Amino acid sequence: DIPVMQTLIQAAESTPVIMHSQFDKIPLRAQLKAMDALIEINVSAIITHGDVSYLKPILDNTHQLGRLLRHSKGEIEIIPEVADSDEFTELKKWIPFQHVYGREIYH
Repeated sequence: DIPVMQTLIQAAESTPVIMHSQFDKIPLRAQLKAMDALIEINVSAIITHGDVSYLKPILDNTHQLGRLLRHSKGEIEIIPEVADSDEFTELKKWIPFQHVYGREIYH
């Protein structure tokens, strides 16, 4: 809902706004267009698992994560959402990222 996001961004002033992993509920065929709309309103990052199902390991979603990274062209950060520290460690080998969102990461 872009109008709601615009209101949030205005209220946040200079605080970066991140799109939560609800982004994954957008059909894959519509995600690039949605990303463009988020870039246009200055959302700074998207948290994504790369698939609507969190039961699927994130490593099975590297194609979609790569597609999102390529399309972003550095204009919006893609933050992978991993289930645990094992997924985090393995994902680092395949996809470059600055930040990660983890549900159950322990070190």
